Amino acid sequence: VETYNDDVTETRTEQIRENIKKNWGITNRKTLIEKTDSLLDKGAKYGYQRTINRMGEEELNMSEEEIEEKYGERDSYYQYLGCYLAHQNLPKVGVDAWDYCRCIRLYACGYICGYISYDEYLIHSAPIALQLQKEFGSWTEIYESQYYGNLYFLGRNEYTHESARTSGYARYEHFESDWFVPLKSK
Repeated sequence: VETYNDDVTETRTEQIRENIKKNWGITNRKTLIEKTDSLLDKGAKYGYQRTINRMGEEELNMSEEEIEEKYGERDSYYQYLGCYLAHQNLPKVGVDAWDYCRCIRLYACGYICGYISYDEYLIHSAPIALQLQKEFGSWTEIYESQYYGNLYFLGRNEYTHESARTSGYARYEHFESDWFVPLKSK
């Protein structure tokens, strides 16, 4: 996990700037807000729901092994696996945390790059954090939803390989076993 503070070097700031430009097309405040608004409006949760509908009740009642047998040879295997696991374990929230957490991170990157002020970062991120708090009962659930969203994303990415899944799963297992911390709302 990266932490950001006033000591972020100019080299690191430039790396972040290049990363969000290359991967998101974000180059200024306007493109940051457009991308995050789009992500919140039409993010992975919509593709997740379409995939769940496409899979249907019969497939959603299969075992994980049967899902692997059915979809394991497809390029989109992780997309189906992420949707299946989210539906099994977090049916009410699915992969929502994937979109929410990416938006908060993009706002942080926008702040570091000077595209938005710290106050704007808080103004945009706070409602998302409150939504996370409303939808999820613990940090573990947030991380689990984010992990399933990452699998969904990997299934839509031609460069996916097993190490991407297993490294994410190792981090998830750490949270699952040690970090059941309730989220408290005021």
